[in-house]
Amino acid sequence: MTHAIWFMTGLSSQRDMIRAIKTAVPEITIVASHQQPRYEILAEADYAYLEPALSLKQTHANTADIEPMLVFMAEVVKKHQVAAIHVGRNSGWFEGHRTTIEAWGVTLITGARGLTGFAIADNKLAFANHMQALGLPVVPTLGAATLAELEQIFQRQPFGETDFCIKPAHGIYGMGFWHLDTRARLVDADTKRMHPDIYLAAARLDSNRGHEFCPQVVMPFLPGIERSVDIVIDQGKVITAVGRCKQDAIQYFERSGAAFELALACAEQLGLDGLINVQTRDDASGKPLLLEANLRPSGGICFSLSSRVNLPALFAQYVTGLRSATDIQAQVAACFTPAYVRSTSTVLPLPLSLPSLNALPLPGTTRLPLAATLDLETI
Repeated sequence: MTHAIWFMTGLSSQRDMIRAIKTAVPEITIVASHQQPRYEILAEADYAYLEPALSLKQTHANTADIEPMLVFMAEVVKKHQVAAIHVGRNSGWFEGHRTTIEAWGVTLITGARGLTGFAIADNKLAFANHMQALGLPVVPTLGAATLAELEQIFQRQPFGETDFCIKPAHGIYGMGFWHLDTRARLVDADTKRMHPDIYLAAARLDSNRGHEFCPQVVMPFLPGIERSVDIVIDQGKVITAVGRCKQDAIQYFERSGAAFELALACAEQLGLDGLINVQTRDDASGKPLLLEANLRPSGGICFSLSSRVNLPALFAQYVTGLRSATDIQAQVAACFTPAYVRSTSTVLPLPLSLPSLNALPLPGTTRLPLAATLDLETI
C-alpha cells in the first residue's frame, strides 16, 4: 500500500492539517489541491494542483468519461499512487461518485458513507429530530421554512422567558447566528446579540425587497459551556478523539466526561467516517446537549497538538495503512496531556511574484512546486 494522501479543497483547517502531518510523519507524501490558487495551502504539500470546476448538477452520475473533475482525479491518483483522498467541500458530490472513485484503488473520505448522513447533518432541524428519535439529548429545535412561520414562533414564545437564538437551517461557521435578547442594544451586534423585534423587522425588510427567505431554526439559548469534539472515525467506529472545552477565549482539552461521550455516541449513531467534529453545549443545569455534527475537520482541529495528540497525523497514518486503530488508541491514551490554549492571529508572507490566474491552464492540471518562483508544470 502506498503512503500518499490527497487533501482536496477544504475549509479553514486544510493548511494546518498538512503542516501537522508533514512535521510528524514525513514519510507520507501529501498531495493538495484547491479550487483557487491558495499559495498558503498548496505550498505546504509535496505536490499541489488547481482543481477543475465542479459540475454539481451531476451529483449521482458516475460518468468519468465526460466529468472533468473525475478525469482530473484519476490522473492525479495514478501519477502519485494516492492511497486516500480527503474532501472538505461539496462532499455530497464526491459521495455520489464513490463507486467510480474507489474503483481506482483509493479510499475516499467524505465524512460519511452514503448520502443519508449528509442529509441529516446538513439540516439542523433534521439533525435535532434524528438525535431525539435515537434518545440522545439534543437542543430543542424548531424550524421555520417561511417568514410567516418564523413570526408565529416568535409570537408564541415556545421557550418562555428564556433567551433564544436563531440560525440558518443549513450553513457552517455559525454564519447567520444571532442570540435574540430583549435586553440587547445596537452596540451588542459585535457579540451577535440582537433584540427579537429588530431581527423580525430586518427579515420583513428583506422580504419586501424580494429576497427569498432562508429557512431558519430557533432554539433556546443555552448558558453553559460549549464543547467541540474532534473525532477520527471509521464507518461508525471511533478510532480516537479529543474534546475542546470553550470558555470565552480559552480552550481546555479533555478526553472524558458526559459531553465527550455524547459526542462519540452521536458520531457512531450517524455512522460517520473520516475526520469529523461534533459540538455540544451545557444547559442551565450543566447537562450537555447536542448542537450539531460537522462531517469535516473543525477549524481548531490542530489545537489538539498542544495536548500532545496530533489528530491529523494519526488520521493520515490510519487511512494510508501505517498505523492500526489499536496502536493509535494506545498512543493517545499514553500521550494525552490536558492543556489550556488561546487562539491568536498571524499573517503569512507571500512571494513577491505569484502566477496570474488567467495564465493557469485548465482543467486543474497545474503543479505548484515549493520553490518561491512557483514555476508551473502540468501533469
